[in-house]
Amino acid sequence: MRHAQTEWADAGIEDAHRHLTEQGRAQAQAIAQQFQAKQATLDVIYTSPAIRTLTTAQIIATQFEIAKQHIVIDPQIYAAQVHNLLAVLAEIEEIHQTMLIVGHNPSVSDLVGYLCNQPRIQLSPATLVGLQIESPSWLETSHGIHYATQQLFLQPN
Repeated sequence: MRHAQTEWADAGIEDAHRHLTEQGRAQAQAIAQQFQAKQATLDVIYTSPAIRTLTTAQIIATQFEIAKQHIVIDPQIYAAQVHNLLAVLAEIEEIHQTMLIVGHNPSVSDLVGYLCNQPRIQLSPATLVGLQIESPSWLETSHGIHYATQQLFLQPN
């Protein structure tokens, strides 16, 4: 998932400290409700430490009643490339069957394209893509051994 809409970049605000706008909060809440309405389940959420991604992740976690210990703040997700996000997948404990990465573009768009073996799509703010990954482990998925199929595509109105 790409984080929801943020404040414009300002010379006085460090990029990682940018907040969601009110519209961004509403977008994240709407996506969380749509996602839950699809009978989705989540075991764990991985997020960048940036305020905008962390806030988006917390809104999703609240909707799904995910405990704080199942929200993992991973610095690899901030300013990431696909190989960084694949490294995050390799770290996921095998007890987790479902997970969500809340990150930034272009890396989250690139990851979806890579895992689906398709050209990169451009995810707009608050877009969530659900993938079915046919792999016996997160570690194998991180090596690109198994490709994913897109099962869900949610965008704010």
